[in-house]
Amino acid sequence: MIEAIKEILVEDNAINEKIKEGFKIITAKTSGKLDLKGLEKVMNRISVEMGVEPPKSQDLEEVFKGIDKDNDGTIDYKEFSKLIKDVLSSIIRREEEENENDEDDIDI
Repeated sequence: MIEAIKEILVEDNAINEKIKEGFKIITAKTSGKLDLKGLEKVMNRISVEMGVEPPKSQDLEEVFKGIDKDNDGTIDYKEFSKLIKDVLSSIIRREEEENENDEDDIDI
């Protein structure tokens, strides 16, 4: 799974297309923007599909505030794209750190 995420992140056009498609689906019934409740719903779904623990509401709220640069209570496509790329990069870093720690625990 992590290798697949890495490949997608390396291919900038591929990730941008995936993000654009996802954002259109997510915001199809809204004005093309995503609020905190919608973001939480999306992140929970993505987490389940990726087999990782969903983010806590408090963490998402903090991230949302940091991403919502214009403070309008919604996230537009540009803000959403940055969020997704940051989240995927964070997942990769965490998995790599866990793998390194697992390797350090092996006694030979």
